[in-house]
Amino acid sequence: MSTELAIGIDLGGTAVKACLATASGVILQEIQQPTRASGGPEQVITLLTSMIATFEETARGTGDLRGIGVGAPGSIVHEEGRVISPPNLPDWHDVPLGPALQEKSGMIVFVENDANAAALGEAHFGASKDAPNSMLVTIGTGVGSGIILDRKLWRGEHGFAGEIGHVSIDAEGPACNCGSRGCLEAYVGAAYLTERAAAFLRHHPESPLTAYSKDELTPKILADSARNGDRASYEILYEAGLKTGLVLAGIVNILDITTILIGGGIAAAGKPLFDGIDTSLNTYVIAPLRGKLSAQPARLGNKAGMLGATVPVFSQHT
Repeated sequence: MSTELAIGIDLGGTAVKACLATASGVILQEIQQPTRASGGPEQVITLLTSMIATFEETARGTGDLRGIGVGAPGSIVHEEGRVISPPNLPDWHDVPLGPALQEKSGMIVFVENDANAAALGEAHFGASKDAPNSMLVTIGTGVGSGIILDRKLWRGEHGFAGEIGHVSIDAEGPACNCGSRGCLEAYVGAAYLTERAAAFLRHHPESPLTAYSKDELTPKILADSARNGDRASYEILYEAGLKTGLVLAGIVNILDITTILIGGGIAAAGKPLFDGIDTSLNTYVIAPLRGKLSAQPARLGNKAGMLGATVPVFSQHT
């Protein structure tokens, strides 16, 4: 019996990560390329088509290639494979990504929100595999989440569920790429976080981070500095955690989900971020849960999105 294979693509604002994988989550081949999103949808689709062709060549004689799954940022019209106005992909106002890739590859294509894809990855192959209900929050270029209820992905009425990054925590707060103000993403998304860090450091000349310009600061530098004992770096990441935990507490109070995973590039900040999340989460949840919740690191790292994108491909045959 031939091994079933699928192509999984994690389309990010900065990089595209893709793999050829089996139904049990074994990765046979992996590719990462810069997105070069400034070139617009056509250039990105050309890049994805090239990656798909590479995987097709590898799959020949290896197994039965069943289709392609894509995790993409922004709102997704799931049934039509359309990507609607992702904040971190310029000029992607309404892009029929699924049909475009299907036409070029001749294979069935499933398009899912990137955070949803990552949640599926963790639920099938990672840290929430044994939990019937879970939530994965991804913190990187943007902030998103995927919600699993009764072991099924919850998309909501229009397919837009899980946009935690665009929950406003201050109507008078900083402007967000989505057009609103005070969104969680406007505080803890990568670009916003480093901008706020640069402003914070003006009042902390003792921090070694003052040697960096705003353009040089990255979440990784913040995390490394905090691990090395810099109090200012710790406080910046802790504050980001407090704001994330505040939003998470509201979601826990509504949905009663207590398995919460944190993934994405900024999750690598580790203890300062998670300390802030847990403090805020346990302050604002309802009394019966207070003091009992702890966010956990996602297990699959940057492989969650591309592995999760393969799940709908294999599910069509089960």
